[in-house]
Amino acid sequence: MATTRLGNGLAAMPIGAFIALVAALAFLKSTFLWRGSYFYQEAEAFPAPVTHFSTNFLPIIIHRAAGDYVSLVFLSVSLLALAAAVVSLVYFLWQQTDVSETRRVAIVLAFSWPGVLVVLPWIGNGTAFLPIFMVLTLLARPVWIWLPALLLAIATHPEHAFVGLALLALLAIRPEFKEFRTRALVGAIVTGSVVLLTSLWLSTQGVSGRQNEFTGGIDFALPFAFRNGILGAYTWWGLWWLVVGFVLVIVGRRTRWVLLLVAILLPAVMTAFTADYTRVFVGITLPVGIALVTYLLKDRQDARGITEGVLPGPGLALGFWFLAFLLLPNLIFMMPGDGVPTPGSYWVGLVENYVLPRL
Repeated sequence: MATTRLGNGLAAMPIGAFIALVAALAFLKSTFLWRGSYFYQEAEAFPAPVTHFSTNFLPIIIHRAAGDYVSLVFLSVSLLALAAAVVSLVYFLWQQTDVSETRRVAIVLAFSWPGVLVVLPWIGNGTAFLPIFMVLTLLARPVWIWLPALLLAIATHPEHAFVGLALLALLAIRPEFKEFRTRALVGAIVTGSVVLLTSLWLSTQGVSGRQNEFTGGIDFALPFAFRNGILGAYTWWGLWWLVVGFVLVIVGRRTRWVLLLVAILLPAVMTAFTADYTRVFVGITLPVGIALVTYLLKDRQDARGITEGVLPGPGLALGFWFLAFLLLPNLIFMMPGDGVPTPGSYWVGLVENYVLPRL
């Protein structure tokens, strides 16, 4: 089988060459837009709030600390945070398996993680720091690591952190994901408390919070959400739709319904009522995504993870995931006003800009 032969060939590559190959492909399929820091107004007025972005404390502090070099520093720190998120995800996934092929699949999935790829067109708005802190919050064992990471996730984007951890807390009710139960519940309670306090703080200062997006932007957010049909839904998980699908196959029937709720239905509804579309969905599903990929790749008593369970046979799993990574586009829809997707390698934009309008 060609896919198996490809997987065996990739498995025989030196690990450094394999990482370089995957990283190069990820770079070519990524869309990067640097618009500068979004926090000039908020940083100048800090600690007084002026917009709902005033609750993104960590990006504001980084902006203020950078001084005259804000563009260079903010960009550099954001890129380092995204790189750290990829490395950390690979590190923790490697801790749960000793199967070489599974470890290489982990590398492919980390470099195709929508939590990182979707941030690149929005770099400058501060959400680049959220993936690394979510990884540490959920997967690091020492409390002196995961608890500060939780607080930093809250300081990055309290609303995304709260919704994401609340969704994971629902999923963790099911036995397949019970290992995340404590972290998700503690995280949801702490982040929920912070969201409530910051909302009251903004309200007392006469500043509108993010909750207004669910009412004030319906007239343009809803039509935009459905304008792109199935392509819009594809952007939510990208290649990781396959992760969602495989996990749906593995878990029990009752867990399957909960997973559909927290990984698709609830985030889709929330996304449809906001202006930033793909970025919002990806931001609020970071914890669920981390839990899903962890569950999919870990060694279990009934099967050695995905390499001897879902896709049995040496080389098949690695070949399958590499082909999916190579062929599936990294597609991102921006907010209304931008109006067009900014896709991986840009060529996919031809579909939206020139093909679909003529159908």
